[in-house]
Amino acid sequence: MGSHWTIPKPGFCKLNVHGCYTGRSFKNGNKTGVGAVIRDDKGKIVRMLTGTQYEFFEKRIMCFAMMTGMRLAWEEQKELIIPETDNWIVFQCYYGKWCEECKYEIDLIQKRMEDKNMKIEVIYIPLAANKLAIYLVENGGETREDIHITKKPFRKVLEIWYEEMGLGSPWIRLIREADGEGPEMLPLAASVGMISFI
Repeated sequence: MGSHWTIPKPGFCKLNVHGCYTGRSFKNGNKTGVGAVIRDDKGKIVRMLTGTQYEFFEKRIMCFAMMTGMRLAWEEQKELIIPETDNWIVFQCYYGKWCEECKYEIDLIQKRMEDKNMKIEVIYIPLAANKLAIYLVENGGETREDIHITKKPFRKVLEIWYEEMGLGSPWIRLIREADGEGPEMLPLAASVGMISFI
C-alpha cells in the first residue's frame, strides 16, 4: 500500500473519498465534512465534490461520501472505477461486513454493480495517499452549507494536486513559463494537461 496517490491503470478513473464527523462544530456550526475527487488515467481532475451533510454521524458520513462520489462518477459516464478510501469501516462495509448505519448507501452501490459493464475495485489507502479528498472535507466543513460540485480548482486544490502528482509547486511552474523557460521544463505536467480542468 503506497504512501502517496498514484495514477489509475489505463481506462480506469480513480475516485478518492473522505468524510468526517467532528463531534464538535466547525466555526460555521457544521459538524460534518464530505470530499470526493475523480481523476482520469492521466491524473487529470474530472470532478470534485466538497460540502457538508447535516444529521449524519461518523460511519454514515463516510459511506455517504463514497456513495456521493460514486454517483458523481456515474454521471460522468464512468464504468471502470477505482474508489479509494482511508476509512477501514467503509472498506469493510463495501466488502460485506455490514453496519446498519451504512446499509442504504452500500445497497445503492452494490445494486449498481449488477450492471455487467461496471467494474469497481475499492482500495483501502493511508491518509497520506488521500490528501486532496481530505482537503475537500476540511473546505466543505468550514465553508459550505450543502454539497458543492465543481471541475475548477479553488483555494489549495491546485497546490495539493501538483504535490500528489509529484510535480512540485504549480506557482514555480507558472514563474518559469513567465520567464520564457516554457512548460518543457516539466514535460509530465504538459502531458497530463495540469492547468486544464474543463
